[in-house]
Amino acid sequence: MYSPLSILSSGIKLFKDDFWRGVGCMSGAIPTHEWPLSETDNEAILRAIEASGGFGFFVCRTPKPGLFGFQRAIDGVTRSGAGHAGLLIGGEIGMRARMTRPGLLIKKPSPRWKNSPTHPDNIAAGHPWTWTADGRPVPWVEGIPATTQRFEIVESQVLVAINSLTASVDKGEQVIIFTNPKWSMKQKVAMACEAYSWVGEPYDPFEIGAWFLSWMINPSEIKACSTLVQKCISAGDQDINLWAKFHHLDPERVAPRDNLAYGIDRELKSWFIKCDLTGVVNTETA
Repeated sequence: MYSPLSILSSGIKLFKDDFWRGVGCMSGAIPTHEWPLSETDNEAILRAIEASGGFGFFVCRTPKPGLFGFQRAIDGVTRSGAGHAGLLIGGEIGMRARMTRPGLLIKKPSPRWKNSPTHPDNIAAGHPWTWTADGRPVPWVEGIPATTQRFEIVESQVLVAINSLTASVDKGEQVIIFTNPKWSMKQKVAMACEAYSWVGEPYDPFEIGAWFLSWMINPSEIKACSTLVQKCISAGDQDINLWAKFHHLDPERVAPRDNLAYGIDRELKSWFIKCDLTGVVNTETA
């Protein structure tokens, strides 16, 4: 039994399906939502993104994913082709964030875990895990590099990491980038600082499990890819949380589909690599 939480003006349905549909899609018994492939001038698109400020968030997918993969599991439960998400920061906003919060360049215990120990004097000698007073491990957030990449992104994978959007493009993934032209420089820097503050922390497998098993815990100290995007955007613009709550979504557990649906529903400025809006919407609403 699936639950259509909300149907958007685009026709996208915010489904929450069950464990067995996820298993069925992972095994190949249920087909994935394949966005039609389009030929796009990727270099021209990247230049246009850079000319528009080089900042936003993205969702992406690998065409025809292999069996028993994460993307298939999320497709089965959310009925969406969107398989991954991240924050695009770019070079200019990345440097402004570093100047605003130079402490981001220093490796230190995560500030989000309760009873986090005091920042040690000798950073280089620190172990990547320390321990709280009640015996729980505390991950360290990495000191980010002093220089930025042209299309720098922050994404949650095995750990929250800094990478480049061009890596996804070069691998042949289908990528959709959204930005809000109304975001001020202050809002963008706040979002970037939030993203950088998570670098080095572990991915949240419990959040993924909670999509399948309703009783699974979902600690707020760690984030899966799409919930990290939600958290970072909300640091500068609470509209994304208001939108989620209006559509009966928990901002602490959103899927890449929900990042995609937000961008389309709010009609944000967008760019499409190896796909197009019509093909994506038609697939998502089929």
